[in-house]
Amino acid sequence: LSVVSFDPQALDGTPIRAVKFDTRELEPGEPVTVVGLGGDSRLRTLATHVATMDDVNFPLSRTLQFRDANLEVVSLVNSPSEFYCVITRQDGRVRALSSSFATEGARDAVQINRGMPASVVLEAVAAARDDKPLYSLETEFEALPIAAARKLGLPAEWVEKLEQRNPAHRQVLAVARVAAGSAAATVLQEGDLLLAVNGVTLNRFREVEEATQSPRVQITVLRDGKLISSRTRAPAAEMRQMREQVIREMVGREVGDFFAKIEVP
Repeated sequence: LSVVSFDPQALDGTPIRAVKFDTRELEPGEPVTVVGLGGDSRLRTLATHVATMDDVNFPLSRTLQFRDANLEVVSLVNSPSEFYCVITRQDGRVRALSSSFATEGARDAVQINRGMPASVVLEAVAAARDDKPLYSLETEFEALPIAAARKLGLPAEWVEKLEQRNPAHRQVLAVARVAAGSAAATVLQEGDLLLAVNGVTLNRFREVEEATQSPRVQITVLRDGKLISSRTRAPAAEMRQMREQVIREMVGREVGDFFAKIEVP
């Protein structure tokens, strides 16, 4: 997700107004309207429905390129392919942004369009605007059905906690990969089942991201049938330094501080 800023005065009187977001989670079957600009810069709209909320599950890159993970995205029925769009509800509030994800097919790179939830967008904008760091465990997780987790020794009490946490998502997050040399690599292993962060039971990607927004966190995992609780560091990405470096490389000048003009509820 890239955050792009602009100076409204440079639009020379073009009428614009701040977008209002709705961070409630989209549900399969929910009616939505997609709005965007076509290649001819004309407004395009389409009434459709949410098909699914799926985990991104892209294959490992053969060329070591970035790949998205730990993210739930929106798939639409008859999603438009000729223009990018925002996904709105009837009152015009934006629920998600159409996003293009790069991955690799059998031979060539391919682009897959999915909806990026509004909560993810707002977090990135707020971090850029307020110059706040984003923390990460630098760990890739995969969703595992509770039935499969039982076979790995998940105690009945944790089954009950996880089911009460998210009745519609009867799953556990299993460690798929940990960044080599990271702090998390000293306490997490492939195959661990993540049960809680700072004592709070969780089992969805977004919950993990929100729970780890601090320099140090306490994590509880199940490994080889045993519960293990450990403290680890969550490295921070300094947003201002990153964005100024990227934009200087792109346009060869210092960055104007336009992020203060972004309105985030």
